[in-house]
Amino acid sequence: MDAILEFKSISKSFSGVKVLDDINLAIAKGEVHALCGENGAGKSTLVKILSGVYEPDNDGGKLFVENEQVRIFTPIHARQIGISIIYQELDLIPFLTVKQNITLSNEPKTRTGLFIDEKKASETAKELFDRLEVSIPLNARVMDLSVAKQQMVMIAKAVSHDTKILIMDEPSASLADEDVKHMFDMVRTLQRQGISIIYISHRLEEIFEIADRFTVLRDGKQIVTDSVAGTNKESLIKYMIGRELKDNKRESKAAARSVKVLEVKDLYNETLKGASLDLYEGEILGVSGLVGSGRSELARAIFGADPIDSGEIILHGRKITRQKTENAIEKKIAFMPEDRKTQGLLMNMSVRNNSTLAGLKKRFSKRGFINNRAEKSTLNDMIAKLNIRPANQDMMVKRMSGGNQQKVVLAKWLLTDSSVLIMDEPTRGIDVGAKDEIYNLMYEMKEQGVSIIMISSELPEILKMSDRVVVMSRGMVTGVLTGDEADEISEINIMKLAHE
Repeated sequence: MDAILEFKSISKSFSGVKVLDDINLAIAKGEVHALCGENGAGKSTLVKILSGVYEPDNDGGKLFVENEQVRIFTPIHARQIGISIIYQELDLIPFLTVKQNITLSNEPKTRTGLFIDEKKASETAKELFDRLEVSIPLNARVMDLSVAKQQMVMIAKAVSHDTKILIMDEPSASLADEDVKHMFDMVRTLQRQGISIIYISHRLEEIFEIADRFTVLRDGKQIVTDSVAGTNKESLIKYMIGRELKDNKRESKAAARSVKVLEVKDLYNETLKGASLDLYEGEILGVSGLVGSGRSELARAIFGADPIDSGEIILHGRKITRQKTENAIEKKIAFMPEDRKTQGLLMNMSVRNNSTLAGLKKRFSKRGFINNRAEKSTLNDMIAKLNIRPANQDMMVKRMSGGNQQKVVLAKWLLTDSSVLIMDEPTRGIDVGAKDEIYNLMYEMKEQGVSIIMISSELPEILKMSDRVVVMSRGMVTGVLTGDEADEISEINIMKLAHE
């Protein structure tokens, strides 16, 4: 094999916890190589070593690019030797143009060296788009582009640095199916040009669509490297999680609806146009709809994060007159937002600080002092219950995988003993094993009488988990599917209502 990249016995530890253990992997020139594993398996750490964010341990192995041993000290150094990375959160400056984003920090200058050569910058950007076989207006502001076109700009920017190895970390997380197809076309174009691609995705169907080979990491160890053609989805999942997935078939959709916990009546604001719903004790209420339908805005209004102009929110039979987030928490309403990194967590704080934050005053403090022993003991139990990895209370959450970050958000609200839990995209960007664990926790909470509003863009998730489904379009609820024969919870019924 003509290897362009080799990891030899690569290891890495944080706070005494080994997160990568003796990784040996070679990537061929022009290969699409999928990097698979559960959240916390070590995928992000491995690519951060490759992209210059982390260094291996002192005795943690060697890295070779085009048969030459390298030590990559910074992301800038990584780009200089032909390694680029595209993260799930696109690294673009929204108010700059497409052309300006692509040439940023590498702008062509006029002869005097004092000014940017705009003509040359345009030519450079156009050449890149021609190479990728896409067309985007060069002078359009990035903020005015769709997410799919922003992704194209990011790929063009990445390959503008004479890239030999491109790392794509969850590139399809925010894309519609049709946009994913266009992205795959770009990947294949780059592959034909000899660029090697390391592809990370929790969507296993993408692995079989685009990758030549795959490597599975589990608990920081390399489990298997093989050709995609030589495996199947079931085997890949077993490699990733080391166990068989439970079927997790939900019980009848027509769950008992005897105790009404929450009533939302005719909510209006800038986005909502008379949205209403009911939530019952021990129910998982799915909320579906197209992007922009008002799903997240409805959740934020119930939690008090967004203002409402009119309408009523009634909790346990009592009207809430002025809903604010602190009131919602006091009334035992919890909210896991769609964007965990900017709205659900304090990324530079520890697992313990994040997990106990919402319940700190009521549960762990007395007369102004925190009971550290009780806090640590309770959190140890929660870490074990949620299988948070690494099981280190003092680790900063920014160093954790997406799935484990999501579990920390869930731990925060479980420690408040909330009776209503709103979950906005609870499994977005997390692996199949972590999804399985979160589904089991949702079933457990349901059995304990917790009422859950689950917003999801994944129809299989809505169909699997929901007792009833509320469908939204243009800020309104266009229908409620109860699971009865006349209101079957099916993909076709949901899509019909979503397009009304």
